[in-house]
Amino acid sequence: MYRNHTYGGGYFNFVSYIANLDGRKYADLGYFSANDSVSSVYNNGTKKAVRFYQTKNYTGPYVDLPLKTEDTNLNDASGQIKKVFNDRISSAKFI
Repeated sequence: MYRNHTYGGGYFNFVSYIANLDGRKYADLGYFSANDSVSSVYNNGTKKAVRFYQTKNYTGPYVDLPLKTEDTNLNDASGQIKKVFNDRISSAKFI
């Protein structure tokens, strides 16, 4: 998960799940919370799709990103994810 469009502005990685992004910081932007601030995503997993949820604890509206795919701009619906989901991700897990 990246703070800005086209993988800029900081990144946040997870291995299997993250129930609540609140209080979690971007790896190279230690001062900026990852909750409700993701603008681009890439699924670099090895076996599964990833599901991004709008609220913590895997609840609320969600979008799926298949294995080895990306969406460089969550602010429109023209990429892999067909919903506007910019700055709306609060939890995620591989499914």
